[in-house]
Amino acid sequence: MNETIKTQLNHRSIRQFKPVALTQEEVNLLVDVARHTSTSNFRQSYSIISITDEKLKEQIAEIANQPYIPKAGHLFVFVVDQRRNTLIAEAKGAKALVQGSPERFISAFSDAMIAAQNMVVAAESLGMGTVYLGSILNDNAKLSELLKLPKYVYPAVGLAVGWPDQEPQLKPRLPRHVIHMEN
Repeated sequence: MNETIKTQLNHRSIRQFKPVALTQEEVNLLVDVARHTSTSNFRQSYSIISITDEKLKEQIAEIANQPYIPKAGHLFVFVVDQRRNTLIAEAKGAKALVQGSPERFISAFSDAMIAAQNMVVAAESLGMGTVYLGSILNDNAKLSELLKLPKYVYPAVGLAVGWPDQEPQLKPRLPRHVIHMEN
């Protein structure tokens, strides 16, 4: 067993952070790790939004009903981004006919989630704490409006990252035989 696996096996969601913002270098490193994530057909159909405006953090915390969000060292929102590839296709004179299709959406959503997970592993390997914020989807329309998301861009998940100010217990997991099957 190596240190990365030990870190992953000890994953805890952190909801209480020290009042220390991540440095720009830390943010850049985490984004670079996410950028190097495998993607479906190399489409890279996701984007990452850093939320730095305090008022916007408060509004997102209200949507999510999670008052600790603004206190994290940094807030990221991962989005399905099919707009970028649409614009690339159009710039090359091609029609992007499949954007918004269920297959493309699922593929882009998966890309965003895998990138978020890579960021979590990296952050935790540095001693940071993280918590996924699926609750930002409580009001997709309002969140999309707040973030000024254009057509073909849809929120996937939020991720609060920072220096932990708590040590919650490990949550119990289903036994391996319950979640792992063969053939």
